[in-house]
Amino acid sequence: IEIIQRRNHTTTMIEPFTVSGRFFNGYKPSDIEETPLLFQTGYLTIKHKEVNEGIPSYILGVPNSEVNEAFLTCLLKSYGKYPDEQIDNLRLTMERQLRNCDEAGFNNSLEAMIATVPYELHHNNEAYYHTIMLIWLRLLGFKIQGETPNNRGRSDIVWEQPGLTVVAELKYHAETKIEALLKNAIDQIHDLRYYNKYIGKVLLLGVAFSGKDVGCKMEVINR
Repeated sequence: IEIIQRRNHTTTMIEPFTVSGRFFNGYKPSDIEETPLLFQTGYLTIKHKEVNEGIPSYILGVPNSEVNEAFLTCLLKSYGKYPDEQIDNLRLTMERQLRNCDEAGFNNSLEAMIATVPYELHHNNEAYYHTIMLIWLRLLGFKIQGETPNNRGRSDIVWEQPGLTVVAELKYHAETKIEALLKNAIDQIHDLRYYNKYIGKVLLLGVAFSGKDVGCKMEVINR
């Protein structure tokens, strides 16, 4: 999955993104890049066209929910080495762990997630692990939002469904202990009140990556 960095905001090809008119020129079948290939095969389509000072640009995105689900399922099978019959079970397991505030269980799921990433692909930066988490949850079918703003800042991940809102903050440092990073994550959620626009049951979720280790911390508040 191609990662696009713009102004410190991480997006992926499963979210709408902008390309210039040159994107559609000069396809080489023998050496085609991933994004044009997805466009040519129908996994991406033109969502909107903009013209600024006579120069056109195009917003590309996944055509519909059916294509999105098929695409994500294929990615999960390849990326996480999961067979078809295990994908739904994995999603339901993680969903149950979040609903029940099962910190130990969700931590096990995170460890299983990170274990599927080959060691040579790990990178020494927070954006990389933030992207892994964001993509993984989307691959499992969670309708999550990344970089969700309020009047004080941006929470890393928010997942809303009836009866529960999950507000998550991710931290990474190659040498800092997991426990310190998790305290940082939960403290930031409280300090910047990332939960202030949600009502009902809110699960505060801190996720920390230290080197190639991962951990989580949960806290439930009712608003």
